[in-house]
Amino acid sequence: MRETPHRPPRACLTALLLIIFAAAPLFAAPFELRDGDRVALVGNTLIEREQREGYVETALTLRWPNRNVTYRNFGWSGDDVFGTSRGVFEVNRRDVTFKRLIDAVAAFKPTVIVVGYGGNAAFAGDAGLKPFVAQFERLIGELAKTRARLVILSPLRLEKLGAPLPDPAEQNKRLTAYTGEIGRVARENRHRFVDLFNYFGRPSKTERDVPLTSNSMHLTPYGYWRLGKSMLSQLETPAARWHIMIDLNKNKQEADGATLKAFKATAQSVQFKSKATHLPLPPAPHYDEKQRVIHIHGLKPGRYTLNIDGKAVTTRPAGDWSVGVRLNDTPDAQQAEQLRNTIVEKNELFFHQWRPQNVTYLFLFRKHEQGQNAKEMPMFDPLILAKEKQIATLRVPVERTYELKRVKGGE
Repeated sequence: MRETPHRPPRACLTALLLIIFAAAPLFAAPFELRDGDRVALVGNTLIEREQREGYVETALTLRWPNRNVTYRNFGWSGDDVFGTSRGVFEVNRRDVTFKRLIDAVAAFKPTVIVVGYGGNAAFAGDAGLKPFVAQFERLIGELAKTRARLVILSPLRLEKLGAPLPDPAEQNKRLTAYTGEIGRVARENRHRFVDLFNYFGRPSKTERDVPLTSNSMHLTPYGYWRLGKSMLSQLETPAARWHIMIDLNKNKQEADGATLKAFKATAQSVQFKSKATHLPLPPAPHYDEKQRVIHIHGLKPGRYTLNIDGKAVTTRPAGDWSVGVRLNDTPDAQQAEQLRNTIVEKNELFFHQWRPQNVTYLFLFRKHEQGQNAKEMPMFDPLILAKEKQIATLRVPVERTYELKRVKGGE
């Protein structure tokens, strides 16, 4: 008699498949921005204040320097998933405020939407969790109708800064629950999830004395710099390395993240040209993070000055160059900072266009007084476009000339 192979019950197979799919990565490839993408940033204070710092947008811009990507910040301080802060004179009309939120984003025709809510809502604790989740799911569903790719941010963990500020432990427990639900909604709807609560705010040993927030909740400029770096890491697209290694004894030159050509070496100097594949992140405010490393082995004893494009950057003994010198204030870093400043200027122009301070006189019940000035709003468009042309130039690395020259009398 032929033996029938054993088949597990259907329920067991279903459970096994669920375990397998839960353990598998949600996305097969790292996140990337495509040429022509239009990125809308939507959320509360965390998002709105980013436009004044520009570190997140700059980090994303630098990651894909040859792609044209347009960014618009639709953040609104104190906002929630009902769009309450956008109410102007209808703060108690959630149907109006929510529609205003969705309409503003949809009018931009985004292809990518970054969503950051939950930090304010978590103050309501357990009682507010279910209503928040229901409305958050509605918000995500409405935004998804744009057919944009969604990136969902968790709220930040409150930073413990000590007295006189309160201990954030209890509020962080509430934020844990809200983060869990936000992550669940993102995963179930197959949207990218960036867990800032658990994976942002863990500084290295050298950074521990640098606060990320001004009041345990709102990020400092340095906090936004770290946020830009963390976003790249969690989206699996970390900032590119830059490492030059030259061994004069072996006549060997290597470059990671850059080209290296026109190499010349004499007893007194080393010269070469190099172009980075990506600019570094702008220099971190209030913290000296040296992002680039150059090694030169085989130098004769003495002190050597590194010049980039004819400007002195640093002077070190031969032994330091052999071990590796980390660089920060380079022409590429200065270009990245100029890029960030231009992004901030572009964001300010857009802010005044879509949120004019005298909106009541331009568009609402007092427009009979100054409504004729509403014609000035489209005049921001060429100003914004001019800034975006500058951004397109600044985001691309240029070739630099490097010269390491022995200092006379510096033995």
